[in-house]
Amino acid sequence: QGGGASRTLLFEKLGFVFSAQSGLLAELVSAPLLARALPVLRGAFETLVEAFSGRVAQQSMARSDVDGFVNLHFLGFLQRYSVASENPLAGEITAWHLRVLLALARSGTEATRHKFMSLRVMDFITHQIDLEYEVGDSAVAAAAAP
Repeated sequence: QGGGASRTLLFEKLGFVFSAQSGLLAELVSAPLLARALPVLRGAFETLVEAFSGRVAQQSMARSDVDGFVNLHFLGFLQRYSVASENPLAGEITAWHLRVLLALARSGTEATRHKFMSLRVMDFITHQIDLEYEVGDSAVAAAAAP
């Protein structure tokens, strides 16, 4: 139990890095896309994926920060998704937003699950998969037609 308290204190002290509202990582992943900043962006996303993968961050951060990261990455995904096929940089950032969302979803915490349900994250993603399947299926049928 002492470990949990010390982790919480560590995340509080590192708020300038891990705050979803004003932290360095949130600022970096929300910044305009610049190819020269890609190595820094990858590092920021990797840090977030790692922090959320083991549930340590979700159990140590304030709930508002965890909710804020779900919001931030879902909205980041939505913003980049529509141009991802035309812009490889946007495509990579879109994939990183999904990796962070997946790490958050895997945590299985009740608060995170509730936030995903309130944003209807899975509804959107499954709807997009259905649409892409239908488009692909139509293209295959059109190509097979004499």
